[in-house]
Amino acid sequence: MTDSAHSQSDANHPANLDDLLKRAELCLRQGKYEEAEPLYEQVLSLRKSLLGDEHPDVAKTLNNLAIVYAHRGKDELAETLYQQALAIRKKTLGDIDPLTYTTLHNLGSHYARQRKYKQAIVLFQEVLTIRKKFSGDEHPKTADALNRLAILYEHQGQDDQAEQLYQQVLAIRQKVLGDEHPDTANSLHNLAVYYIDQQRYQQAEALYERLLTSRKNLQRGTVQNL
Repeated sequence: MTDSAHSQSDANHPANLDDLLKRAELCLRQGKYEEAEPLYEQVLSLRKSLLGDEHPDVAKTLNNLAIVYAHRGKDELAETLYQQALAIRKKTLGDIDPLTYTTLHNLGSHYARQRKYKQAIVLFQEVLTIRKKFSGDEHPKTADALNRLAILYEHQGQDDQAEQLYQQVLAIRQKVLGDEHPDTANSLHNLAVYYIDQQRYQQAEALYERLLTSRKNLQRGTVQNL
């Protein structure tokens, strides 16, 4: 082999890929996105060369590079990479898979930040379906997914759907977590604010009274446990 051929072979060696990947992941965890970007771009190129364009590890790199791009303000690039990662994961892993869920959530959140609420709603409906499959209809994480979807519906002006989901979230959190849990209090607050925005002040007042009572009970319990 020529020197250039040796150099190319070394660059594509799995050990070099592993080193690049560890450095990229460290930079991502530390929030050093400017440093992480070229590292993940190299990892992506190597993984495509070694594994092909539709390997699950390529999807993982696309997802993580999209995170980096989003933090760097490169929103169109981030969106494109999230879409590519999602397409690969759906094809190779299926619609109901934790990694598919992760990329659906990431892309949906990206759409929401870009105020593309219609697209975000579609994805978070899928997120909710997967979450119910994994955790059941009355799990706290299912309530979290419902709450996110309710917020999106409200932003989109779909008030009936938003109200219905806010009520479902509150019912789940009261049943599973109890009246005095912070997440239940948050649901009471969210629904009350929604009612205020709809000029339904009596309903908002009733929820705030419940919220005040739950906080007093929580404070009383804290004092008794000291």
